[in-house]
Amino acid sequence: MYGNAVRLYCSCPNNLKQSLNRILRCQSGISLEMALRLSKALGRSPESWLAMQDAYDLWHAGKKLSLDKMQKVPLTAA
Repeated sequence: MYGNAVRLYCSCPNNLKQSLNRILRCQSGISLEMALRLSKALGRSPESWLAMQDAYDLWHAGKKLSLDKMQKVPLTAA
């Protein structure tokens, strides 16, 4: 897998290399367009790339946000 990643990285255009570098260094997230590019290049679905980005973002939000004082809102059917 590592060898394939290196070959893919070396053969992609410079702008894609820069985007991948920013993603791998956690300086940028995976956009809709990047999910499509990653899907084409690496074979996973765009939805899986976006799901991984959402999970990462949610994890970080959970680390920053304190929900200790939040209470559940009772909902009733109309």
